[in-house]
Amino acid sequence: MSAHGIDDGPALPIANEDTIRECEDRAFRAWPAESTHRLTGWVVRSATLSTTRRTNSVFAGPVDDSINLDALFRQVESFYGNMGIPPRFQITPVSSPIDLDARLDDRGYTAEGWSSVAWAQSSDVIIKSGDTIDDVLISPTMTDEWADIYTKSISAADDPKARLALFNRIKCQKAHVTASKDGVPIAIGLGIFDSGWTGVFAMFTLPEFRRQGLAHGIVGALADWTQTLGGDHMYLQVEDSNDVSWSVYERCGFHPEYQYHYRTKLN
Repeated sequence: MSAHGIDDGPALPIANEDTIRECEDRAFRAWPAESTHRLTGWVVRSATLSTTRRTNSVFAGPVDDSINLDALFRQVESFYGNMGIPPRFQITPVSSPIDLDARLDDRGYTAEGWSSVAWAQSSDVIIKSGDTIDDVLISPTMTDEWADIYTKSISAADDPKARLALFNRIKCQKAHVTASKDGVPIAIGLGIFDSGWTGVFAMFTLPEFRRQGLAHGIVGALADWTQTLGGDHMYLQVEDSNDVSWSVYERCGFHPEYQYHYRTKLN
């Protein structure tokens, strides 16, 4: 029990091959593609109306050493080519085979989307995020207000209906957090609870209301929600170049544990 009267729970695990694989499995379930096609241990993900790299990339799970990788590469490239999508792989510290990144580099794939995964104890987040939101709603289902703000956060190239449909495919417990001011929704976040951990996704504050501590408050609300479900840990994924987001999340108690990136065949 901390000095603030909050249950500390078990310490964060050490980032190693097993714990990273567990986290990647949670993230895989948290952001489901429209369709998946399994090639041995690889999962080829696609979502034709969505532009997110994660839902249009190969999740490179374990493959046997005897597998003909060149044949697998050709199948992946044929699959995405038939869909009009650039072939893409997500590369993590546990991608298989271990030299996958180098092999893709040799095949002309470009590295992009460098990001890091950060972990935190929910008790630490509660203490560090502070009580910065007076009007916050947590809903297990997507509200119209939440959806309206989320559609403002996505790129013009994306299909809003396709992105919102992604959330309906999530099987884990969800917390759609909406922060309001004077009764008007101004910021959102999404928590996805899976095996004791909450993944933090879809964080967005309307531009005119930024730098008011809303992101801190939403993350803190998700930490509270995590503890009500008996969870102790949280994770999130942020592009390495996003300094503003990193400054917020580090102040909330998140620490980068490992990196991932993508390899895309652009031509």
